[in-house]
Amino acid sequence: MLLRSVQKKKNIWRDALFREEKRFITKLSVSGGRSSVSGITATVFGATGFVARNIVNRLGRVGSQIVIPFRGEESRYNHLKIMGDLGQIVPVRWDLRSKDSIYRALKRSNVVVNMLHRDYDTRNFSLEQVNIEGTRIIAEIAKEVGVERFIHVTHLGATEQSKSRMYRSKALGARAVREAFPDATILRCAPIYGYEDRLVNRDTSILRDWVFYPLISPTTRMQPVYADDVANAIFETIRHHDSVGQDFELGGSTIFTREEWARWLKSKIFTSTRIREFDETFLSWVLRFLDIARISRFSADYIHQKEDTVVNPNAKSFKDLGIGKLNDINEFANLLFKQNRARAIRSQEATPDVDEPEFTMVIKTDSTNQKL
Repeated sequence: MLLRSVQKKKNIWRDALFREEKRFITKLSVSGGRSSVSGITATVFGATGFVARNIVNRLGRVGSQIVIPFRGEESRYNHLKIMGDLGQIVPVRWDLRSKDSIYRALKRSNVVVNMLHRDYDTRNFSLEQVNIEGTRIIAEIAKEVGVERFIHVTHLGATEQSKSRMYRSKALGARAVREAFPDATILRCAPIYGYEDRLVNRDTSILRDWVFYPLISPTTRMQPVYADDVANAIFETIRHHDSVGQDFELGGSTIFTREEWARWLKSKIFTSTRIREFDETFLSWVLRFLDIARISRFSADYIHQKEDTVVNPNAKSFKDLGIGKLNDINEFANLLFKQNRARAIRSQEATPDVDEPEFTMVIKTDSTNQKL
């Protein structure tokens, strides 16, 4: 009874908060602090994930009210509460299959940031249910309730002709957004890195723990982008009205091939793991088995993800949003890789002597993504 009473009081407070009329973006004030009022009421789907927490912090820093749709336990959003002033971080329980819960999360918002993403099937949802159907429903309801700005984040390599299910579903999801909400801004991001990511941490843990690193499509190019840069780009799209209805491609300052990426990581964590290219058919069966057992760091679909994730020089990018210098992954190398360095040297303060010379990337791009 006590728990029911507490939950009832929470629901009464949230209903009172959402009983006010929707606020429209008339004049943005982004120069104040967390206790100011920016004029933004944003719903951020996927806010409890790795990337979206950066945009929650960026919006909270200027006094925005942020609605956090969440599933599962309430502890999932506790780390987000400190990113805004008292009462400005509003958690709302939701379910992808419940349109009423989506409507409740959107009805007072003037900005929606959709960062829902799934790269493998789960027992509850398939790739298509999350990346296509769920995205379409959110965009349709956002249009229905009168949301002013809808920002959808998708993958740079996503094409409808891809052999990868994940890439196809992300491309079809972006098309569904454009059909349901024509004024949406779509950000196509290269692989995103940062603390607690699933790019650097995945690959360095394989290099640290496995006997071989499975190299797949070694000539495929990638342009990793820092999570904070993506958050800044989302914030700037909200500020710049001319970004309405536009597509942007976001990539970092350095371009790697997958082979260069693996060797660069290996040089940073001081491991002797061999980097080998395996037969794709054999590797596909192995990864399928590991997927079923839920113990694989690679999804079986990764074998089919062979598209380059590099920004098109003719596409709109960071420069068009007024963002000049980007964060360089080399500057974060020591902090990003410290926890995944070989166990024998992880606690040493001095850099150990290794036989293999450090692998340094020299391919650079400027803010317009042109090679220097």
